[in-house]
Amino acid sequence: MSNKAHSTSVVIEWSPGAVAAYDSATDRTIQGTSIADVASKMNMREAVLAVGRRACFVRSVTVPDAPKDELVQALTLSIGQYVPIGAGDACVDLRIIGNADSQGRQATLVAMRATDLRTMQEEAKSAGIRIIATVPAAYGSWILANGTAVHDCAAVSENAEGLGVDLISGGELRYSRALPPNSSNGQLAPELARTFSAAGMTTSPTFAVGTSVPSAEFRVEKSPIEALSGTGWAVPGVEFELPEVVQARAKAAATKRTRLAFLACAGAALFLTYVFMDRADAQAVVSKQQRKYSKELTSMRNKRDSEQLAANDAANMAKALDRAFKPAQTLGDILALASNDLPKNAWLTNVGVSRGQVVSIRGTAMTGADVKTYLDTLNAEERLRDVKLIFANNATIETTPIVQFSITAFPVGNLPLVDKPTKGGAKR
Repeated sequence: MSNKAHSTSVVIEWSPGAVAAYDSATDRTIQGTSIADVASKMNMREAVLAVGRRACFVRSVTVPDAPKDELVQALTLSIGQYVPIGAGDACVDLRIIGNADSQGRQATLVAMRATDLRTMQEEAKSAGIRIIATVPAAYGSWILANGTAVHDCAAVSENAEGLGVDLISGGELRYSRALPPNSSNGQLAPELARTFSAAGMTTSPTFAVGTSVPSAEFRVEKSPIEALSGTGWAVPGVEFELPEVVQARAKAAATKRTRLAFLACAGAALFLTYVFMDRADAQAVVSKQQRKYSKELTSMRNKRDSEQLAANDAANMAKALDRAFKPAQTLGDILALASNDLPKNAWLTNVGVSRGQVVSIRGTAMTGADVKTYLDTLNAEERLRDVKLIFANNATIETTPIVQFSITAFPVGNLPLVDKPTKGGAKR
């Protein structure tokens, strides 16, 4: 990714429908519904974009011991295995953590949809704002945690989109998510437990970042976007760029290498010409050398053409993956979704889900209204379709009336691992 030597006092945190801007020069925070909305209330010409937790994914992954550019390219093609984003709509970067061992290297994967990044850039351009860099907002919590020597914590912050939590372990950001709207009303502890479980991490102390959390063991007055102002955004070494920008930079580097190779060959040819003119009595030797370098030049051109063909094959493969891999959800994400949307007075008794099939959710609620609330919440999820209530039966547990319910839904992008065979071995 690019490394920009620049600084700005304004940081804009963007999420769909919720935007906040902070200017360290005036110590003022403005909230709005779009970048144009906050720009009209604050004098700014350039800014750092901080991607909110509802539009950005942060995950801890294990990667091979390889150059970062190669790892980012490989993760971009296989991004659907880690987050629900298609390979053709992914902006990916990586922060390498620690040294390599027999298992590989630990790294923090950050990803967002290219469509969201284009929307942000278009909004900023329309508002007359030059974007210095685009980074995950969660790294503001990481900067504050390291600045206060809190190396293991769940950093809870409040922003334009609501509460968010950033898990930090060993002084590194490992996981981030936006919390449901009701988390501040006595539901923070269960949501933190779900977050640690989803990240596969052990529980650590709560760190209140720029917000009031009575149960927090650590506190700091600054918010994450305040920490990202100035030059703090450059510290993590991660940045979101559109796929075409990354590809253009890689193509330019390849073109530069080809040009240098060509110039080297041209220099060799000129040298041979000089030898030929200066040593007429050694014409036979010069001719032999000239044929040798001409052969090497042809070989290098053939190699260049072969590498170009390989690059074309890789581009075609990327296009094929873009057509084949639609935004997918892991089975664990589906289970987490069914659990996270559950209302307070209801609990699950069984969740059945498999590749290419509908998810079957069974549970018990205290009232029919709780079942309707749960059904409406699932219907509102963009990651589910065809949400149906199969039954809702009244029953009792000892003397307490309850409602037993069954709901089915189809997770968007839940493709089967293999297509079903058809007659004659052909697929329709």
